[in-house]
Amino acid sequence: MTVTDDPEYKVKRSRKRLEKAEITEQDKELIREFLDAINPDIATVTFRNGKGQHETKSYGTVAAYCQSLKRVCELSEQSLTDFETAGDINELFQSFMRGTHPNVKDDGYGKGTLTQWQSAVTKFYEYHTEFEIDHTEVVVQPQEKNLC
Repeated sequence: MTVTDDPEYKVKRSRKRLEKAEITEQDKELIREFLDAINPDIATVTFRNGKGQHETKSYGTVAAYCQSLKRVCELSEQSLTDFETAGDINELFQSFMRGTHPNVKDDGYGKGTLTQWQSAVTKFYEYHTEFEIDHTEVVVQPQEKNLC
């Protein structure tokens, strides 16, 4: 396995990219806290899901969530703390899908990309309950089934 295939390396690399991102320091801190809570190797912060169970994610998921949250912040040019409702978040993702957001390519983003971003945002707000965003109301686009 090459170093770039190593899941722990992917987490470290995604966190370095987060630090270099042009997003608010508050968002960086909130994302780092969330990532620590779902990281299987960090026990100082924990994530309790809706059933009250301690939940961690694989290294690949931690890295993907980091990249997804960073990208949503970059494209929206809005802090994750600025959203007032799940409806506001859903509108943002609709504009990403349709290509109507000013920072998005004209034909928008595909369902696969949006699903990754929506899943990360949903888990972020499930963890960060202080923002009172009902994470169950954030629409996650269903993945298209591969029939092959």
